Amino acid sequence: MGSSDERITEWKGGHLGELVSVLSGAALPARIEVFPPGAEVPAGEVHLLAGGLSDAVAGELRGQDAVVALQKLSGARFVIETRLPDPETGSLSNPGPAEGNLAERPLVELMRYCEDYVLTCTLEVWRGEDQARLSYR
Repeated sequence: MGSSDERITEWKGGHLGELVSVLSGAALPARIEVFPPGAEVPAGEVHLLAGGLSDAVAGELRGQDAVVALQKLSGARFVIETRLPDPETGSLSNPGPAEGNLAERPLVELMRYCEDYVLTCTLEVWRGEDQARLSYR
């Protein structure tokens, strides 16, 4: 994944349900912040992972109840950030690392991570002149 700015998109003019459908169809791991019209602070957020709802928060509400409450916001603005899930918890609240050292996380663990979280990605590994690319779709 690229820099943080490359992974963040703003969208308005549609509904949360439409956005969730598009992102779920692509199976992108994403955090969606939902801002009421004119607000600087989000009313809540929705986390998508492996083509489905992973978590959602809106005030005291969580899960599907939070999604229902956020869908009722008319004219909302959305900030979408693609994120890698935390390798330990699978949570999108804090993004997982986009790069690292194979001494710390062996290749087989990275491959299992991509499979467990149904990521669409390319792993690039190299040592000296040798290089390998593993693509997951």
